[in-house]
Amino acid sequence: MKNKHFLPIFLFCLFAVNTQAQKSDSLMQSDSLNTALLKEYDSKLKLIEEQRLQDSIKKSALDYNFHS
Repeated sequence: MKNKHFLPIFLFCLFAVNTQAQKSDSLMQSDSLNTALLKEYDSKLKLIEEQRLQDSIKKSALDYNFHS
């Protein structure tokens, strides 16, 4: 008797989940916004890393000159 009710309930849940799983345009737009923000952050991070590397080289040169 329980098996008779299981199939319709299972099918209803299956179709209900499928209708809610569709992607909306607003989610795609926010994803592209997040991608743009991530690229901007990444470029700033690369710039900071380059500056850190240059500062480390300058510091090493100054230490070498100071101890010579």
